Amino acid sequence: MAQNHYDILELKKDCSTQDIRCAFIKLSKQHHPDTSGSPKTNHFVKINEAYSILSKPDLRREYDVHLRMKAAPVYTPGVGYQVFKDDNIFRPGHGFDRAADRPYYGIKGLKKISNKWIVLACFVFTGLGVGLQVFAIRKSFAFSRETLDRKSLESYKAYQQVRERATSVSKDEQLDRIKQVN
Repeated sequence: MAQNHYDILELKKDCSTQDIRCAFIKLSKQHHPDTSGSPKTNHFVKINEAYSILSKPDLRREYDVHLRMKAAPVYTPGVGYQVFKDDNIFRPGHGFDRAADRPYYGIKGLKKISNKWIVLACFVFTGLGVGLQVFAIRKSFAFSRETLDRKSLESYKAYQQVRERATSVSKDEQLDRIKQVN
């Protein structure tokens, strides 16, 4: 059975920081390679690691959460509640075979679609969007061009009429008309 840091320091999970310090000092004196005469340093390293985590409140809180999550029962549809004893609390596909006839993400009638089809659909919709945009831009430029050409032709015809009237009358007659208007 794998030991946690509390087991290594021979402590309960609700111990105080002073208890952790006292247990560390006691065990490090017992298992130190220089004093115990044992060439094995593995247990001494585990004691140091446990103390370095449990002595700091933030790290201890994270470690406690990790222990609770590791031992918490997890409900898996089709299997029921299970307790995972390893570090991977969630493993995709573990305990539940997502068969093709089951609903995707719990939405009834929606089956899982292959990523290839999703990518293909994205490219098709993008292509349609770009095509419609290009068509709309070309039509708007063509429409604007036709409108500008028509207005330009109307303006040119009006200019030609004014010019013809101005050249058909002599300068003296034009001056008389101006005097009459003022």
